[in-house]
Amino acid sequence: MRFARRRISWLVPLAALFALSACSAPSSGSDSTGAPDSSEAASPSPSGSVTIGCDLARPDDPGDSDPGPDDLIVGPLVYLGAVLAYQGTDLPGTAPVPDDNGVTYFKTGADLPPDKTVTVSVGDAARSYAGIVIAGGPSAGYSSVTYVSCPTQQQPSRMWWAGGFALIGRQSACVPLDVHVKGESEPRHLQLSLAVDPCDQ
Repeated sequence: MRFARRRISWLVPLAALFALSACSAPSSGSDSTGAPDSSEAASPSPSGSVTIGCDLARPDDPGDSDPGPDDLIVGPLVYLGAVLAYQGTDLPGTAPVPDDNGVTYFKTGADLPPDKTVTVSVGDAARSYAGIVIAGGPSAGYSSVTYVSCPTQQQPSRMWWAGGFALIGRQSACVPLDVHVKGESEPRHLQLSLAVDPCDQ
């Protein structure tokens, strides 16, 4: 059930994130590099953009497709369980733990209804230390990810992609995000709270 996915700890090694996806890399994107290489591991840095589509999406479980109270909702986009981050480090077992390269991972699935295209971008002020992680992508993530959901004829219910966010060289932050929904004239802006108290919006 998706409830179980919401309750998975936000802080996980990247290997566990990759295990959520049967695919090893996104199907398309301007800067897709697949698994991180040794040079990236030595000096990770978020950059570039990528588009992931229907082929990497997983359908929500039947009867469990409506967003829940612990999900972060931004228009049609839902980050599964992301409201947990707004509680800072008060949750037991969720203190940020960076990996050997100084990267801290926050896992949350990105969820959309069919027939939607949404681009999520890290704000300029945070691009040096915050990235958007996708399964099979580079360890530090991308500065921008576009999610393209399946057409209704192929997948009538909501669907989700494994992924989350990465912080480089720090264990908590308020991360500015721009969320552009195709068909809308202006992007939506928010501050994502990662292991801190709620950020000013």
